Amino acid sequence: MKRIDRRLVIRTVADLCKEANYRLRPDIAELLLRAARKEQEPLLKQLYAILTASIRISRQDRIPLCQDTGLPVIFADIGRNVLVDSSFKKAIIEGVRKGYRDGYLRASLVRPFDRTSPTTVPPVIHFDFSNHNGITLTVLPKGFGSENKSALKLFRPTAGLKAVEDFVVESVKNAGAAACPPYFVGVGIGGTADYALLLSKKALLNDFRIRKRETDKGSSFLQENLRTRLNRLSRGIMGLKAHTTCLGVNILQAPTHIAGLPVGVSVSCWVMRSASRTIH
Repeated sequence: MKRIDRRLVIRTVADLCKEANYRLRPDIAELLLRAARKEQEPLLKQLYAILTASIRISRQDRIPLCQDTGLPVIFADIGRNVLVDSSFKKAIIEGVRKGYRDGYLRASLVRPFDRTSPTTVPPVIHFDFSNHNGITLTVLPKGFGSENKSALKLFRPTAGLKAVEDFVVESVKNAGAAACPPYFVGVGIGGTADYALLLSKKALLNDFRIRKRETDKGSSFLQENLRTRLNRLSRGIMGLKAHTTCLGVNILQAPTHIAGLPVGVSVSCWVMRSASRTIH
């Protein structure tokens, strides 16, 4: 068993906080460019040109893609050869503090009711264990314009694909233009109420260009149907009528109880930010 140097964890998390806020993932940038090519209306073409310029400037000048630098959500996937203890969590927190401070990223965390003393920590941290070497760290800075449009529904076990599909479409429709379309949508199906929402968050981390052949019946069909139906909403940048409302849909499933069917929906604005790195 190997213990990862605490300083490496801090440095890696700090770097990922900055990278996620300065640079879009390749799949996100590519899908935005594809959507831009579909639009012929002059105002929409101009707006997409502004988004494209913003992406380039953020990457080159290392400034945030959005003024809302999010609530940092950290996913730590721990491999079989790694030994961790409570100091590992402390190192992640210190890494977030350092990354947001050194990267001049806005402090957006406050206590729920008095709303004072903005800070950058503690982040939300999810731990997982996998059969690989090292630790994979992922930072998802979740902006709250879109986080506020998250949705959860606990269906009866008899509900079918159509009911789930209708719920996801209605959830995105209710987001309107408030969550900064065009959107990326993560859907979590199964588990418990809290786990369905966690799955929907994790779905946002997967490459939106890849169409996986799902072993679960209906998942691939549901994913394609959702993209088609969501784009029929025709709500683009700033809510203007457009070809693209949804840039991508990812779905993750888990077994659930015989008495229920939880479905969680996580919406991301067009600035779908995350960054990952594996350390050894």
